[in-house]
Amino acid sequence: DHSDNECEIVMQPSALIEHAWYRLMATYGTDDKGEIHANDADDLIVPTLIASLIVPALVHLVRYDWNPYSAPETKQLLMQVNTAWQHLRSYHRFADDKKPLLVDAIKERCTEAISDLLSCSAIPSWVLTKIMPKNFKQIATKPLDVLDLNVHEKCTNLPGGAMYEYVKNRVFNAVQLLQNVSVLMLQNELDDNNECTEWLLQVTRNIYHSVIEPFVTFMVRSPAKHAKEDMNAQMEILRDLKNIFEKFSTLQKLWKQNEECENDDDDEDIRMKSEIRFPDSITKHTQRSL
Repeated sequence: DHSDNECEIVMQPSALIEHAWYRLMATYGTDDKGEIHANDADDLIVPTLIASLIVPALVHLVRYDWNPYSAPETKQLLMQVNTAWQHLRSYHRFADDKKPLLVDAIKERCTEAISDLLSCSAIPSWVLTKIMPKNFKQIATKPLDVLDLNVHEKCTNLPGGAMYEYVKNRVFNAVQLLQNVSVLMLQNELDDNNECTEWLLQVTRNIYHSVIEPFVTFMVRSPAKHAKEDMNAQMEILRDLKNIFEKFSTLQKLWKQNEECENDDDDEDIRMKSEIRFPDSITKHTQRSL
């Protein structure tokens, strides 16, 4: 169960600029007008503290505390990362060293979560014995993959059946994970050379085609095939399908916003970023399914 729960959120909800130490250090060395003189070493106090204390704390948080399935935690993490980077990006002595640490930590944690989603090793053995036949070799991507009427109850590949519900929950977890990873990768301010967006493109294709697409195809065909004689099952399947399409519509809008934001022809990095599109293969499959 990857549902959001406020008591499980370990990050402070406020950005670092709201803390007392920041307000104190940000005004240190300023004159009566609140300005700091050019080339004054005091100007480096805040970025030095952020580079040496905040960034390592963020890297530790990403690796060990952040739940990639939690939307509130992802939004908080995005805010903290962007706030820290805004203070470092103008100082090459800090930016060149700290940016790879943050980007690598985020990608490694996301990769770990995705690997767990795709691997049997993350599933308790007692769950596997309930939904998988003996000598299985891979996780089911649709209920029919593991359907054995001699072992399991009849029509278990329909809503309410163990296999249908397991595959559905796995798909919904995959969609939630993909949404959070997309928010973090598309809206962070670290990605000035498309590295994060290119990585996300591959991840999106992998998760959709290996986890989500087979179940969507099964659901599209079931009302006229497996659930042909069961109107209640047909309605439940179509509700689940509607929920998946709505979530992917939100995901496509997020990509669209990323393509169109700050569309300035004078900025080479922004123009490069706008050329990366939501995968066509996913759009075509969802359209065919509808």
